Amino acid sequence: MKPTKFLFTYAIFCAAALCLSSGANAGASPMAIESEPFNWTGFYIGGNIGGLSSNYGFGQYTDTVDVDAQYSEFNAMTSGKITGPHLNAVSGDGEATDFGTDSFLFPDTAFSNFGSGSNQSFLGGGQIGYNKQFGHWVIGVEGDFQGTSASGKQLSSGFAETTSSFNDGGAIVEQGNEIIADTTLDAVRKAETDWTASLRARFGYATGPFLFYGTAGLAWTDVKVIATETASTDFFNNSDLTAAANPRGGNGFIGNQTDTNFSKTSDDVQMGWTGGCGAEWAINDKMTLGVEYRHSDYGSHTYHFASNDEVIFPGDTKVDLDTNQVTLRFNILISHFFGH
Repeated sequence: MKPTKFLFTYAIFCAAALCLSSGANAGASPMAIESEPFNWTGFYIGGNIGGLSSNYGFGQYTDTVDVDAQYSEFNAMTSGKITGPHLNAVSGDGEATDFGTDSFLFPDTAFSNFGSGSNQSFLGGGQIGYNKQFGHWVIGVEGDFQGTSASGKQLSSGFAETTSSFNDGGAIVEQGNEIIADTTLDAVRKAETDWTASLRARFGYATGPFLFYGTAGLAWTDVKVIATETASTDFFNNSDLTAAANPRGGNGFIGNQTDTNFSKTSDDVQMGWTGGCGAEWAINDKMTLGVEYRHSDYGSHTYHFASNDEVIFPGDTKVDLDTNQVTLRFNILISHFFGH
C-alpha cells in the first residue's frame, strides 16, 4: 500500500475510533460526565504528520531555439563541414538572411505529450492556536506550518524544419543548393514544493472530551519551477539528395548538433485559500489527539526564466496548484498545563 493511501486509511480509522469512543462515553453515568466537565478554552501548541496529494497544472508556453547558433556550433566543431559564410536562402533582391529561430508552442504542437502532473508525498510540521468555548460551541484561530517534498513534472516534444543556402567561393549559390535543418525540441517543466502554511478560523461543537469542527482561511506554499530543454538539429545538404536517398539519413545527411538548456529555475510563494474539517479527543486535561482533512487551492502564477544561453530560450510558464491533505495531530493544552 502506498504511504499516502495508508495515512488516509489510518486517518479514517482514527476518526471512526473517535466516534465509537464518543458513543461509549455517551453511555457512561451522567453524573460522572457532569462531575468532570471539559473546557476547550485556552492556548495550545502541537505537531502533525500526514499525507499530501498535489495537483500541478502547467499552462501553455513557447520555447525558442536559435538555429543560427546551432549551425555556428556545428560548423566550428566540424572545421567548416558546411563551406562558406553562414547565409540563408536568397531573397528576391539577391540579399541573404540567417537561419533565424524556431518557436515551439506547447501544448498545441502535434508532437506534444502534455498533461497535468500529480504527486503524493508525506508532510509534517506543527500548529499553534487558541480556542474559546461558549456552552457546546467552540471558536478559535490556528496557524500551522508543514514541510513536504511534493513535485509534478510534464514532458513535451516539438518538431520544426528550416532551410538555408550558403556562400561557396564568394558567390551566392542557387536555392537548389540548400541546407535543411530539422530540429526536435524536448521540453520538461517540473514544479517542486518544500513547505505549506496557513492561518485559519475554526468553529466547532464540543461534547465532553470530543470536539468536531470546521476550519477555513488563507494558505501559502512555495513553488519552484524548473525548465529543461534539449534541442537536436540534423543538417542535410539538399543538393546531395537523390530520389533514392532518405532525406533523414541518406546521402544528404551532414551531421547533428545537440544542445541542452539545463535546469533554468524560477520560484515564488503562491497564496490561496484552504478549508476542511476535523475531530479532536482530549486524552486528559493537558493533551488532545485528532485527525484533520483540508483542501487548499493556491490559484495560478506565471514563472519567468532568465537565460544566458545563445541557443535555447525557455518560455514563461503558468502553474496552477491545488492540494488535499490528511493529518494526524496532537496538541498540548498550554492553558490547562499551567492552569487557567
